[in-house]
Amino acid sequence: MFFKLKEMADAAASPFYTLRGRPPWSLGYYTRKKSLIEAAIDKMAVQIGRPLPDSFGIAMDERVVEYPRLFHQLRRSDGSLGRMLDAGSTINGPVRKIGKFRVVSGVR
Repeated sequence: MFFKLKEMADAAASPFYTLRGRPPWSLGYYTRKKSLIEAAIDKMAVQIGRPLPDSFGIAMDERVVEYPRLFHQLRRSDGSLGRMLDAGSTINGPVRKIGKFRVVSGVR
């Protein structure tokens, strides 16, 4: 419940994030980072052997490159999605959607 409220407050502050000079981890940062990650995954913007788009990820943490690269790696040459076991904390959390991918964490 608390996280949902925090997420809503962050989304409401997102338009002002850029106007305030994009201070790291300030209100609006999480929403901006999430939308950047989802757009990069959907557009396959981060690929091995290819340069990052100009100004990509400026004033953001490393996740804006890690997530899109990870999901790019999951795509097979025929376009279908592969599977992966995340034994660390990269994709911790409940079932959620990141870009076009459905992420399920935990063992049931």
